[in-house]
Formats: sequence, C-alpha cells, structure tokens
Amino acid sequence: MIRKLLTLFLCLALLGTTQTTWAADKVSLSIGEWPPYFSEEFPHFGFGPRVCTEAFRKVGITPSYFFLPWKRSFEGALHGRYTGSLAWRKNPEREKLFFFSDPVFNENTIFFYRHGIDFHWDTLEDVGHWAIGATLGYAQGKDLEPLVRAECGSLEYAPSDEANLRKLARGRIDIFPCSENVGRYLLLMHFKPEERAKIKWDPKPLYSGALHLIISREMPNGKELIERFNKGLRMMHEDGTYARFEKELLNGDDLPALYRPQQGD
Repeated sequence: MIRKLLTLFLCLALLGTTQTTWAADKVSLSIGEWPPYFSEEFPHFGFGPRVCTEAFRKVGITPSYFFLPWKRSFEGALHGRYTGSLAWRKNPEREKLFFFSDPVFNENTIFFYRHGIDFHWDTLEDVGHWAIGATLGYAQGKDLEPLVRAECGSLEYAPSDEANLRKLARGRIDIFPCSENVGRYLLLMHFKPEERAKIKWDPKPLYSGALHLIISREMPNGKELIERFNKGLRMMHEDGTYARFEKELLNGDDLPALYRPQQGD
C-alpha cells in the first residue's frame, strides 16, 4: 500500500512538473490594431508580432496573440489575464508596474493636423490652445491634459487612431498625435483622396523612441520570461534575422499594400 502511494505521489509530481514546463513554454500576449506594425489581418500579425514570435521561438517559447482595444490590452496584461502585452513605451508610472524588454522597434510620434490651420510648434506649450484628439489607452492624452487645462484648449478621446484621423478630416479636432507610419498607413488605406487632402502632418517628433514587450511585475516568472525574450532578440540581431524582417517591412514584402508616402502625396 505504501509503495502504491509513493508511486502515485511520484506520478503526480512528474505531471505537475510537465504542466509547469508546458505553461512556461507558452505565453499569451494582448495587442491592438496598429498597422503597419500590428494587425490581425496581416501575415505574422505584422512586424511587431513577427519579431516577438521569432525572438521567443529562438528560446523555445510559443506566443499567442489576442487583439483588443488598447486600453483593454494594457489592463489585461496589468491584471494577469494575459502574460504580457506588445508594445509600449517606457514611462515612470509603467516601470513601477511592468518589466520591460529590450526595444522591439523604434517609432516616431508626430502631430497630424487639420488642413487650413496655421499649425507650428516648438515646445508642447505651443499646442495647448488647440482642440486635440487622443486615443484611449495611449500615454499622450495624459501628457497633454495639464497643457490643455492651462492653455484653455480641449482634449477629446476616441477609441482608435483611425477614429481620430476621421475627426480631423471632418474638422471636429485640430491636431492629433499619432505614430508617423501608422497615421500615413491609415490615411492611405482607409481614406479617400479628398479626405486625405484635409489632413497634413508635421514631421518633427513629439516622441521618438523604443517600444517594448511588457510583463507585469506580479506575473510569476515575469522577469525570467523577459530575460529569455531579450536573449532571443539579441540572437535575431546577431544572425541578421531582425535586419531582414525590418527590410521586408520597409519594402512591403510581407504586408498588404504597405506604402510610405512623402509629405504632400
């Protein structure tokens, strides 16, 4: 009887070890629509998930992606409904809550503005008097709120970048901070020429920097997962895989109709 119990306990222990190993080799990542970098409609789900998948693959981990509105994507990672989320900029508030990976890619955020207004800026204090659009879940809105209050402007939130660009085209807002390539892509793919003509952009970056994979500090093995991801990412840079993916993004080789128009197109 004792021998049977010992055998049973050993089998259960081995089963538990197997399940733990399996769980550690799969991660769930929340993400949002942000073409050309992320899209549920793209091969590999776009450049960001393609890099993330390959970096994890190199260290024996398989990610799954769940597309959500950005606010829910962030909260899902924060509260442990998903292992992590892709991809976010660092700020002091977020760094208290999450482990951040090495940079997955870099991107500029610029101001898109309504055609016909005399828009120019040198510092953020220059934009507070405008009617500004912001996307729910992004940091830009919180950054701009004090300036808008001080300069008697207005700040309106919308659920997506595309919705804010449509508000620009209709004259409901004056300016909107957005990723340069995301904004251009959306204008090309989802707006008629006469609508695009109503929107201009200033190439000077509002933000310029890295976007990261984040995993909650409350997530078991979160730090270890980030370290493993970073190892895979370094391997991609060393063996040329990252450079190849980046070239294919810029060429549009693996994305539907990716195009990088110049100002005025």
